[in-house]
Amino acid sequence: MPPDPAPEKDAVGIASPITGGMRITFAPDSAKLNTETRAAILAVVQSLKERPETRVMVDATSSDATNDPSRPRRMSLSRGLVVRAVLMNAGIPSTRIYVRVIGSSSKTDLLNPADRVDIRRSDAVP
Repeated sequence: MPPDPAPEKDAVGIASPITGGMRITFAPDSAKLNTETRAAILAVVQSLKERPETRVMVDATSSDATNDPSRPRRMSLSRGLVVRAVLMNAGIPSTRIYVRVIGSSSKTDLLNPADRVDIRRSDAVP
């Protein structure tokens, strides 16, 4: 089991509902959660516990802050794993969690906000 990431008081980010889940934003070059964003992930956990047959899709993106093409993928992976750790520590088995590391948001239509993780139930994914 990965360690449960504690919220950090100075972490920048907001949580906003999306269809079938939650969007968590991050500061550029950060994978830290604050109290609000961590609580939003835990709200998704409750929804998953009510639907034990569904899985959770975690799509992580990052902005292009440097000329290093691997940096956005590494930052996206870090964010996805932080969300996964919160989900697992709240009782969601890893077999129900699918982390998709998208990397640079400029490579997709997921431009705004670039530094984010979208968490959706599998029964709500378009």
